[in-house]
Amino acid sequence: MKENKRLYETTYIINGSLEDAQIESIISKVNDVVVKHGGEVLTTIRWGRKRFTYPIRHKTNGYYVILEIKTNASFIREFERFFHLEENILRYLCIALTKQMLKAKELKPFVIEPSTLIQQEVILEEILTTEIEEAKEEIPSPIRQELHPQENEVQGETNNA
Repeated sequence: MKENKRLYETTYIINGSLEDAQIESIISKVNDVVVKHGGEVLTTIRWGRKRFTYPIRHKTNGYYVILEIKTNASFIREFERFFHLEENILRYLCIALTKQMLKAKELKPFVIEPSTLIQQEVILEEILTTEIEEAKEEIPSPIRQELHPQENEVQGETNNA
């Protein structure tokens, strides 16, 4: 009996201290394992090196990869065992994509390039800074005058003298 193939999304983290050639060989090795077991690799997204919030296996950074595959459910256990045995893969997570997830993914793309996010943050920061400065200029500060009446008296005395 032939099993139906389902869509899975796998995110895994490779040891970030490896060289780029070694990382690429691990990515191709993972893709080859999927193909060898009758699956098909739909997309391989390389997020790149990221610094961890806390150490994972005494490492402080890793290379993130997102993989979309179409395969049988029986292969996923073997796939996770492969990740567990591969010493340069620090963490992994494999999930089956449901119909709701696929609809949400169609509506809003999952992957946003980090460089785009940084550009958006810089633009947003500039806009907010400009708006804050404009708001400060528009609002008179009577509170400041009331809080420091001595300064006004001292300035008035020095001008009269």
